[in-house]
Amino acid sequence: MKTKKILTAVVIAAAAATCTAVTAGPSVAAEGSDVVTAGDWKGYTVACENPGDTANFRYDPSDNSSTTVYYNNHCTHDVNVTVHITGGGDSDKCIAANANTKSQKRLYVGGEHITTLSRGC
Repeated sequence: MKTKKILTAVVIAAAAATCTAVTAGPSVAAEGSDVVTAGDWKGYTVACENPGDTANFRYDPSDNSSTTVYYNNHCTHDVNVTVHITGGGDSDKCIAANANTKSQKRLYVGGEHITTLSRGC
């Protein structure tokens, strides 16, 4: 009987450890990080006022006529980012991601490419 209780406790502890390992996500990216995601897609993360909340953006930098920037804003406030396009200057675009919104913005980049994103417009 005692062995059965010990075995049950070990199984429960192993299951709890497995659940923790599976649900623990990657560490939160630093403010303004620009990382490569799946394929050639790039991502950009903005930290919110509330610790742990972020606004996440992703885009394909290889598109050269038009591209879509996808975003998921977990912040309780709007987040604006500037989309920097090769050639720069007047061709840079602004995206305003509304608070608690997941959406996308189609941009026409006129034969150029997105180089980076940065916070603010």
